[in-house]
Order: sequence, then structure tokens, then C-alpha cells
Amino acid sequence: MSGEPTAVIPENHFDFLTKYCLDCHDSINEEGNVNLEDLSFNLSALAKAELWQKVINVLNSGKMSPDDKTQIRTHYHHPESA
Repeated sequence: MSGEPTAVIPENHFDFLTKYCLDCHDSINEEGNVNLEDLSFNLSALAKAELWQKVINVLNSGKMSPDDKTQIRTHYHHPESA
């Protein structure tokens, strides 16, 4: 094999973004100046990797989803909440 390895994102991750994130964080709305619709899953650029890390941190902290949206915590089991 030649070339650099690439990350393959499972389809359920795209489903997750569509269900919980893209209403507010797409190319039209960009709430908080965050556009997850156009953000690449190729983490070779440090800025992209750092933004994805921020997204993960916000999700893990429970700050997302907003109270008026479908709550992620009620749909996904987190070991810390057991």
C-alpha cells in the first residue's frame, strides 16, 4: 500500500451529526461560528483535529444539546452516567 493512512468514519457518526447537530451547526446557521456540515473528518490538519476535540469536549460535558432540542444524553448511554 502506498500513501498516507486515512480515517474512515462509521456511517452512524454522520447519522448522529444529522440528528443532533446540524440543525444549528450547518453551513446556513453556524451557531457559535461552528459549521459541522463542512468540517472534514480528515484530521491531518491540526486546526480540524482541535475543533473536533472541542466538539467532543462539549458533548461529554453535557452542554449540548440545548434544552429546547432533542437531548443526546437520553438517547446514548455514557458509562460515566451509570
